[in-house]
Amino acid sequence: NELDHEITLTAVAPNAGSYNLSGMMTELLLNDDQEYPDPAYILFFISAYQDIYDLETYSGPILKPEFESLKTMLNGEHDLNSINDLLSLIPSELFTDTFLSSFRAGRQTYLMDVITQNNVYEWVPSMPMQLCHSAADRVVPLKNSQLAIHYFQENGASQVTLVDPYPGATHDYGHIPCQFQTKLWFDSLVIK
Repeated sequence: NELDHEITLTAVAPNAGSYNLSGMMTELLLNDDQEYPDPAYILFFISAYQDIYDLETYSGPILKPEFESLKTMLNGEHDLNSINDLLSLIPSELFTDTFLSSFRAGRQTYLMDVITQNNVYEWVPSMPMQLCHSAADRVVPLKNSQLAIHYFQENGASQVTLVDPYPGATHDYGHIPCQFQTKLWFDSLVIK
């Protein structure tokens, strides 16, 4: 790595990440009846991927027009809750019928390829790592961290752990106990 001479990592502690982005997005798109608490994240995701990967050239229109028009609210002037209030809590209701049918039939290969390229769990940490994630997180489900740690351990990482300092915490509030837990863990690694 070109930065190896500049940065020495002693330990890392990611928190509540969507490490398996392709699995998470597939689950959201295939589920017609489960509410997702922060649909603005889906709007942001589609908007960012459209800007970077030009999705609609390959996928056709993705979002229904009434939701497509809300992408202008992702300009930093609106909070998450005000955008959520304008979106359906059922993720599949955000998408055009044509896109959903095509996705469910396995014909959205370009979309799945670019999402899969952004999965971030298929590597093996060489330093101590503590993943911190709350079980009650419905925005980024705990199974993302569970999948990542399983992959790490199955592929030889021996100093990785997954902790949940406050199992009842949601995504919005779980970061607070995770930050405290991370600080305590980093402090325990300091050589005295």
